[in-house]
Amino acid sequence: MPQPPCILIVDDEPAVRRVIRAMLERNQYHVLEAASGEEALAIYLQGQPRVDLVVSDVRMPGMDGNEFVRRLHELQPLQRVIFVTAYPGDLHDSAHRLAALPKPFSSAQLISKVSAQLVLAATA
Repeated sequence: MPQPPCILIVDDEPAVRRVIRAMLERNQYHVLEAASGEEALAIYLQGQPRVDLVVSDVRMPGMDGNEFVRRLHELQPLQRVIFVTAYPGDLHDSAHRLAALPKPFSSAQLISKVSAQLVLAATA
């Protein structure tokens, strides 16, 4: 039986991570969590399980989402990322491998965006 896709959530707010995790797990995704860009890079570098998609906040203390994704793409240029943000002006990278989802969002909106990005990742 194939493993479900693994999604790494990166957000400094525990409540936000819990809500996103619940939405994803209800749809049978395997979920990892990180409270910062630094923690997310450490998880990603472990390589187990393989991360199929990253869902990241943009505004975080320390390494913000834009810096995290820049470093992530140095390691894996094709890694798909969904930025979730209440501040769309914070999005600095318009590359094809990034998608944005404005806060607040519904479970249906998140799952639709995740599904689309996973399809794109599979065809890359």
